[in-house]
Amino acid sequence: METLMTHATHNPFDLDTLLNRLRHAAKEPGAAKAVRGILEDAVADPAQVIAGDVLSIGPNAIHTVSCTSEEPCCGIHVYLGNLTQIKRSLFDTEAGTILPFTAENYHKLMRADAQARADQG
Repeated sequence: METLMTHATHNPFDLDTLLNRLRHAAKEPGAAKAVRGILEDAVADPAQVIAGDVLSIGPNAIHTVSCTSEEPCCGIHVYLGNLTQIKRSLFDTEAGTILPFTAENYHKLMRADAQARADQG
């Protein structure tokens, strides 16, 4: 059975304020640590989601998803509204940078993540 670990914010803050804090932190010395700290402070407790579960998060939520099982995991994200018109960002916690959400940037981060996992094991 697949198990996903997700961390999601539950709108305890203003999204624009959080993004501004992240942008400012990304320019500081030690940016990766500063950005990671801001994100960790902003997330709620992790939720365990198993196959068949549905997790609903609000329109201003920031979330991460990771697979905690040995088996491959698959998740379906359903967004309401015109997704191509929504300004979205990706967060590179290793580099401490905020990137525009583009297919190119997404795949770049996924390749780096896969390489890091390969290097560890």
